[in-house]
Amino acid sequence: MLNLTLKPGQLTLKQLRQVSRTPVNLTLDESSFAAINESTQVSSK
Repeated sequence: MLNLTLKPGQLTLKQLRQVSRTPVNLTLDESSFAAINESTQVSSK
């Protein structure tokens, strides 16, 4: 199984192909959480 860490703005075509062909465990890079929290605050208003 492929382990893949998603980093904001850095997903490659190679990674997308791997995800489409192989079982994968996805994790989010720590740097993505600030933007996620900001967007949830904006959308919940």
